[in-house]
Amino acid sequence: PNLKNIVTEIDTFSGTFVGLNDEVRGPVITLAKGAFKELEPVVGKVLEIPGVGDVVKPTMDSLLEKLNQLVE
Repeated sequence: PNLKNIVTEIDTFSGTFVGLNDEVRGPVITLAKGAFKELEPVVGKVLEIPGVGDVVKPTMDSLLEKLNQLVE
């Protein structure tokens, strides 16, 4: 449930974030890209846990897709 809440919060945040100018978005995007490099191995480990990966994969995929859209 917490992951689903995070996805919803990202939807709300993205509406605001997209409207910001490049001077504000640029540094945030740089920081986020660095954080994603650290997040990817953690997500991979979670998805490998038997019985957990199958449950969280759809939400995690949605979360990662939305985060990637923000930093493109």
